[in-house]
Amino acid sequence: MSSISATVASSRHPGLAALSLCSGVMIFSGQDWIIKFLSGDYPVHQAIAIRGVVAMVILFAFIAYAGKLASLRSKRMGLLIVRGLVLMVAYTTYYLAFPSMPLANVVALWFTVPLFVTALAGPFLGEKVGARRWIAENKTGLKKYNKLMKADLNHKIEKVGVKLRERMPWLSDER
Repeated sequence: MSSISATVASSRHPGLAALSLCSGVMIFSGQDWIIKFLSGDYPVHQAIAIRGVVAMVILFAFIAYAGKLASLRSKRMGLLIVRGLVLMVAYTTYYLAFPSMPLANVVALWFTVPLFVTALAGPFLGEKVGARRWIAENKTGLKKYNKLMKADLNHKIEKVGVKLRERMPWLSDER
């Protein structure tokens, strides 16, 4: 765990964490809408460049405020650059879909990413996620899946979610 994430994790403010998560989702959704709105007037590479510059300024401001600029040095800088380039290509292709498809369709397709990650985990990472494993899991009544699901349901974020939903009566099915 990096020193920045250790500092944040040790603060233990679940309300602030939930607010941060919601803010992040709102920012990403707003960003998608802005790119969709501007996609007819500005080239995608220009939108990606502007997004990157704005993100870097915000990121460096937070890191400098935390006094952790030295944490940006890495022994694997080459791999980080390759990762950055791969992400740039991913976002560019994502944003290229905006002018020609409805925003909801683009986002729905983006949610298939975990399926592709799972499918490519074998060839790229050597993970064993074959059909036999999925079939065996289903034949045994999803024991491993249910164990993981139970662990997730007992996670602290779920307890925070319950408390948040209690404060939002409009979410209940009873009307």
